[in-house]
Amino acid sequence: KKNSLFGFLISILSSTQSVNAQTDTVKYLFLGHPRYDDKNEYVIKKVEKLDDERYDLLLLGGDLTWNTSALISTLDYCDQFFFMEPKYTSRHWKS
Repeated sequence: KKNSLFGFLISILSSTQSVNAQTDTVKYLFLGHPRYDDKNEYVIKKVEKLDDERYDLLLLGGDLTWNTSALISTLDYCDQFFFMEPKYTSRHWKS
């Protein structure tokens, strides 16, 4: 009985196809509160210089600056780095 069970298991294992790893990988970057703590309206310099073309998805969390939406000039400044125009963004609200 043991030999027939062993033979059965070997035949099952040898007849299965190998499973390939997933090849369609998505690269993403999460930036949470990418601002200085001095209450100025600027993002961290490393974030300004970031090459975001390496990523498929940029996830922003928290405040970009202390008062990002208070002035159009601050929004324009942030738009240089985060492409905040509606055609580039997606918003999901939990109700």
